[in-house]
Amino acid sequence: LSLLNVLAFQSLLDAATGDLDAARRGAATVAAGYGRLGDVAEEFASLRQLASVEMRAGDLAAAARALDAAAAAARRMGGES
Repeated sequence: LSLLNVLAFQSLLDAATGDLDAARRGAATVAAGYGRLGDVAEEFASLRQLASVEMRAGDLAAAARALDAAAAAARRMGGES
């Protein structure tokens, strides 16, 4: 597993155990990392995870920003937004 995969799983674990700050940091780091690598599918998945964490944390504006970024990634993949 790559370091980004490990960080992605850690973010999921953090979210599941209620550590939303750590989950947020992890998901954002993973999304940025995959974005730098050009792995748009994984960037999209990480941004969706980040949006989920933000919704659970009650930060709907941050969730909307993450979903907007995920939609942009989907368009780069050639998917529908």
